[in-house]
Amino acid sequence: MYDSTTVAEHLRGLLENAVGAPLPLDDPAARAASLWNLGLTSAGFMRLLADAEDAFGIEWDLDEPTDAFSSYDALLAHVTAHLERRAAKAGGA
Repeated sequence: MYDSTTVAEHLRGLLENAVGAPLPLDDPAARAASLWNLGLTSAGFMRLLADAEDAFGIEWDLDEPTDAFSSYDALLAHVTAHLERRAAKAGGA
């Protein structure tokens, strides 16, 4: 099982690492802002995806909906949904 607070904090750390700077994600407007407006570059985006794969066991598909990457909140919701599906499968197995 996972802890949603821990997931949020870990994802925040991954995003800040990919951006290379602390982010004001305690502000709801910043959490809803475009990742690009937060300073994420294309290279940083690739790093974020790879780090999230390692941290959360996610395998990104080429047909991943782009809105999953529209903001920190959207990315967090996507990662959380993935972890919930995985936990449900493990519980039903």
